[in-house]
Amino acid sequence: MFIKGDGEFKPLEEFMPELYGAPRLNLTSANKHVPEIERKIGVIKERVRAVMYGMPFNAVPLIICISAVLFVTKQLNLFPVKGGILANYSPKQIMSGEVVHYKFCSLPFGAYCHISEEAQPRNSLVPKTQDALALGPSGNV
Repeated sequence: MFIKGDGEFKPLEEFMPELYGAPRLNLTSANKHVPEIERKIGVIKERVRAVMYGMPFNAVPLIICISAVLFVTKQLNLFPVKGGILANYSPKQIMSGEVVHYKFCSLPFGAYCHISEEAQPRNSLVPKTQDALALGPSGNV
């Protein structure tokens, strides 16, 4: 087994055997990139642009941009990869061992929603919900 990386991973080369067992670190030459990794970064950028294009903002706050990148990478890891290690298992399922529940895909990124607010006292006339934007699943069951 080996891990592909560019020259930025050179300082980690001596720690790889003790951290991960026996994988070999396959480094590219200086100023070169790993094409497979660059392609995956391009896919993530493309999906983030598509998510951001659907939002009704002229200027996007930084927290929404960061959440969009996290949302896209989580979504890509939820589904099996064509030509991947195991055809029927997603990367998340392979790495964590937990069964993926696709109900997390039901709420689109940036959807307008109301969240419940437990305010005290409960018998007042103030609204018990607040306006919010969905920035992806929280990850808790």
